[in-house]
Amino acid sequence: MRANRVFSLQVALPIALMVVLATALLMSTADSVYRIQEDLRINARHDAVSTAYAVARSAERASLGPASTLASDLTSEASEDNVTLIAMIDPDGTVALASRLAWRGEMAAKVIPEFDDALFQRVVAGHVRELVESADGRRIRVVVPFDERTSEARIRNLAHGAILVDMDLSFQMEAASHESLRPA
Repeated sequence: MRANRVFSLQVALPIALMVVLATALLMSTADSVYRIQEDLRINARHDAVSTAYAVARSAERASLGPASTLASDLTSEASEDNVTLIAMIDPDGTVALASRLAWRGEMAAKVIPEFDDALFQRVVAGHVRELVESADGRRIRVVVPFDERTSEARIRNLAHGAILVDMDLSFQMEAASHESLRPA
């Protein structure tokens, strides 16, 4: 009977050790993927806000005079990694300029997917930025205000529009997951 117990211990101990090590390896890999994806989200939030503010400043400069580079600034920012759309929305909710030319002159609620008019109104009325993330953290939407300035009134006036920037991190997150699972 004693020989049987020793044999069981000789087999059970290495198996238990392998299970513990495999569990630790899986947890370490999952933690690595989570940390990489969280870093991607943090960087994307920063990039989305920076992009939106850059276009907003360009829109404000464009409202001051004819020598504007607004369209080229918007196009340049729209070509950045992860950016799926950028739209300049007038105070009345009309798309003034967007990364999709067909949207010009259309109501934002009609052409922009998942456009939240209440969020737009909060940004315009409160002159504050809003950042919204999808539940899975793969999509980020930033809406920042801009002031339309005229040569007659160069200080803030009541005509506030907004710049909307959407970013999609799906590709980068999938690539990070794939890369972390590859053998070294």
